[in-house]
Amino acid sequence: MDALLNGFRDIPPEFLIPFIVFVVVLWFVPTLIAVFRNRANLGKIAAVNVPAGMSFVAWGALIVWAISGKGTEAMPASIAGMKLNWGWAIAGIILLIVLVSLALGVL
Repeated sequence: MDALLNGFRDIPPEFLIPFIVFVVVLWFVPTLIAVFRNRANLGKIAAVNVPAGMSFVAWGALIVWAISGKGTEAMPASIAGMKLNWGWAIAGIILLIVLVSLALGVL
């Protein structure tokens, strides 16, 4: 484990931080597909997505489920009226990057 962490310390942060962001986005592709395709089982897909990201087979099955799953008629009223606050979204992403960088000893 120490060899792995030492290997991460040798990677420049200019490469490591975008790589971490890419991996996190890639990890949640099934959930993003379910969101954009308005799937009825979005909550289940999102909950299973966290541990399924560690297995290519389970992750692939989630993508199939997100693409072929049953859709909902319309967006729920509680979500339809919501607007994304980009300031909080960007702050959350930056916080995630900083926490992962601190955990890996990059910062």
